[in-house]
Amino acid sequence: MVYFGDFTGNLFAIDAHSGKLSGVFSTPGRMMNAAKILNKQGNIDFSHLVGSRDLSLYATTVYGMDRLYSLGPIVSSPAIHGNTIYFGSADGCLYALGLK
Repeated sequence: MVYFGDFTGNLFAIDAHSGKLSGVFSTPGRMMNAAKILNKQGNIDFSHLVGSRDLSLYATTVYGMDRLYSLGPIVSSPAIHGNTIYFGSADGCLYALGLK
């Protein structure tokens, strides 16, 4: 298995031999906020993210990043010990998930 996270708060498990998706874990922040922040396809779209706010470039960027961070981006490398995978998230949490 290959495990990796993304900036939208998902941790993916991919079968290394077949390349097929085996599982996805979503942070609580992603589950609560994705519909409000990501576009209909579930992707980051900056124009959708910040909308039509009349802000400076700096303020728009800060606003957009604050919204993205509410998803709980997984930007750390996961570590596996025994049957548990550990990874941190930008939501300030350390997650430990049991592996099958």
